[in-house]
This record gives sequence, structure tokens and C-alpha cells, in this order.
Amino acid sequence: DTFYRAADVARSAGAQDQLARAALGVANKIEIGRVERELIELVEEALEACGEEPSALRAALLASLASAMYWVDRERANRLSREAVEMGREAGDPHALATALTARHFTMWGPERLEERLAVATELVEVATAGGSGAQAVDGHGLRFVDLLEMGDMRGADAELEAYHRQARELRQPNYLRVFGIRRAMRAILAGRFD
Repeated sequence: DTFYRAADVARSAGAQDQLARAALGVANKIEIGRVERELIELVEEALEACGEEPSALRAALLASLASAMYWVDRERANRLSREAVEMGREAGDPHALATALTARHFTMWGPERLEERLAVATELVEVATAGGSGAQAVDGHGLRFVDLLEMGDMRGADAELEAYHRQARELRQPNYLRVFGIRRAMRAILAGRFD
């Protein structure tokens, strides 16, 4: 609600940058599986307002729109995420590129694109680590864990789970530690270690 109010204020003031940042604030709270039409409209408005010039902000908006569109139009989501990655590269901003790579991985979900997803997750870890974004690097390790598990590469998956745990402990973010516990339990169940 606060981000939507901020968008209203930015719109009234003609402050395109603030409108875009408010849209990103809303997009960060997106609920998986839920169609967020109001959010989609806000991000599209922010994209129109910020112009066509390549920028980190535009890359992040494209990534947000791609994630929101996944539940509405997967083909468009796929195109938007590809464009977001290209724009993140053009902008030369590691955080924007990592955000775009996360959206790209999400919009490619499905077994037919597993190899490509793994490559995207690997690049996400590299870009986030080089850019100093510990949270995005942890997310990348989590995506690599899922991809490797799906491939049946249990050693690789276990290594990613350990990397995820190590970085989660460094960040001291409760949510990452919670997710690690869930994934560790899932891995134990898959291995038949029910105790």
C-alpha cells in the first residue's frame, strides 16, 4: 500500500524515477502464482515514463514485468526477461543484471530448459558475487541447487546447498536460514534419511 501511495505521489509530481522505484517496491512483494494486474499496469506505466534508453532502472523494471507476466502470458514473460538481461548487460550494473538473471531463470521454468536455466543460475552467482550482492548470490546458489537436483546431480546439488548455507549464515537473514532448513530436509527425504 505504501509503495502504491508513493507511486501516486510520484505520478502527481511528474517524478518518473520515483514512479519507477515505487513500482519496483511493489514488484518486490509479488506473490508467486497470483496475477497482479494493478502491478503490471504500474510497471508498464513506469517503463513508458523512463524512456527507451538502456539503464539499470529499466532493466529492473523489465525483470519485474517479466516475473509478473509469467502467470498471464509466458511467451511475453520470456521475451521481457531476455530483454531485461540484455539491458542489464548494456547498463553495466551488476545488481540490475543479477535481478534480470533471476527473472530470466523464473520465466524459463520447466524441464525442457534445464541446461539453460543452470547456465543462467551459474551466471547469477558469478555476477552477484562480483557485484557484492550477497543476497542475490544466495538466491543463485538456491536456483543452482534446484537445477542440479532436477538433473540428478546429487553431489553438485549438495555442494550448492552447502554454499547456500555458508552464505546464508554470513548474511544472517532468517528467511535464508529457514529455506536452507527446508531444502536440507527435502534432500534428506530424497536420500531416504527419514530420521
